[in-house]
Amino acid sequence: MKVGDLIKFKRIYEGCYLNGATAIFLGKHNFRWEKGKKFITTYKILLLGYPTQTLIDETLLTYMEVINEV
Repeated sequence: MKVGDLIKFKRIYEGCYLNGATAIFLGKHNFRWEKGKKFITTYKILLLGYPTQTLIDETLLTYMEVINEV
């Protein structure tokens, strides 16, 4: 998966707003947690129809499939 790829989420769980959602993959986002002692890796996506980016953790990567590569 590369920055700019169009992705689609599979079913995650009942009622999850990401179920079947389409988004643009924006890449990794690292930040410090607990006053700079630990780095947390998350991923940025831009859901189609939403005005702001969303951060997801690595567990959601298994529910994503690339539908159009850049």
